[in-house]
Formats: sequence, C-alpha cells, structure tokens
Amino acid sequence: MKTKLLLSFLALLCFKSMAQDGLKNFTYGIRVTSSNASVGRNFIANSSINYSDKSISSFTISGFAEHHVGKLFYIQGGVNYIVKGYGTDLTTVNDMGEFLNLNREIKANYIEIPIYGLFRFNAGKGNFFIGAGPYAAIGVGGKIKRELFVQSTTANNGLELVSEEKEKTSFGNDAEDDFKNLDFGTNVQLGYEFKKGFNLGLSLGIGMYNVSPKNNQENIDVKHANLGLSLGYRFK
Repeated sequence: MKTKLLLSFLALLCFKSMAQDGLKNFTYGIRVTSSNASVGRNFIANSSINYSDKSISSFTISGFAEHHVGKLFYIQGGVNYIVKGYGTDLTTVNDMGEFLNLNREIKANYIEIPIYGLFRFNAGKGNFFIGAGPYAAIGVGGKIKRELFVQSTTANNGLELVSEEKEKTSFGNDAEDDFKNLDFGTNVQLGYEFKKGFNLGLSLGIGMYNVSPKNNQENIDVKHANLGLSLGYRFK
C-alpha cells in the first residue's frame, strides 16, 4: 500500500509541476504499443534439467503530456498500463525414462510512470524524435499459464498434453511470490511524427532492478525487458 501511494504521489507531483506553466504550453497524446516481453536473469544450474527462456507477446496502453522546454528539447511524462513477463521451456526425463516438457508463460501487469528527455528534428512534413529517461512501476496483476507434456507414441508431435494450469501472478518478497511489487529502469523511444500528429515509433524498456523475490531460491537475478512497435497520436 505504501509503494502504491508513493507512485501515485510522484505521478501527481510530476503533472502538477508541469501544469504550473499553464495548460497552453502542453500537448497531450495517447499511444498503443505491441511488444515482446522478456527477462534477463541468472538461475541456479541443474544438470538434469534443460531450462530456456523465451519472449512473450505483450502490449502497452499509454497517455502522456509533453512540454516544449526550448528549441529541439521536450520533457514528456505519462502513465502506462504495460504487460511484462517471459516464457520458459523446461525439459527433463522422469524415473520411467519418459521425456517431460513444461511450458510456462508468466505475465505481469504494471502501472508504469515514465519520464523522458525528448529531442525533435524537423524532417519533411513531420519530425523525427528520440528520447530516453527513467521509469518506476508497480505490479497490479497478471496471470501464469503452465502446460505439462509427456512423451507419447500416439501424438503427432511426439508429445501429449497431460495437464494445464492457470493462476494469478503474485507480487511480494516471499518464496511463493513471482515478482517484487516494484520495478525500476530506463525507457528509450525513437520514431517519426507526421504533420497531423500521428506517429510511429520503436520503444525499448530496460529493467535495472532485480524483481526476483528475496527468498526465491530458483532465481538469483531477474530484470524485465520490453521491445515494441507503437502507434500514437499527439493532440496539437
């Protein structure tokens, strides 16, 4: 609860300070991003288990406010609803000599507050933009899907689905939790904005904070990452 109140306060303080210069000095916009979410992590090795990570499909819905500071430089702040997470493939052999495959997809939903220093350069009938800055985020939900396959002589692909489970993603700092409540890192964006305000962009989110729960013995270090393609509109 304290962390949620802190992020809410920071967001309010950011927009309040920006608004002191007057609404007429600001432009506002919305953005939708389709992306791939993944993690960078180290984990305790086990010679009997083949463990590999993979990215998952995710998305971000954003609202932002932008202030023209001077010439080419802008300050942009906003609020994102973003899906982070990753997938894993775990393969091993049981005591009966059967090949087992556990396919797991972990999605973690966050409310994220980014702040960018942004440069805009006129080009043709629009402008290029590039920017970077920090973000802070808090987990608000998510879901985990697990599928267990076993070696089969009748299945077309050689594997038979024997169980499927779904549960909610949990946030905290205990061994049974999936991620810590908070996430911090850096966002980078670049793209092109057309004259009427529509824009296309690439974005990269790089987590700099270990979100693995302190008492989780499986993961030593886990940091989020998101790479996406966005479509947005800035009201002028």
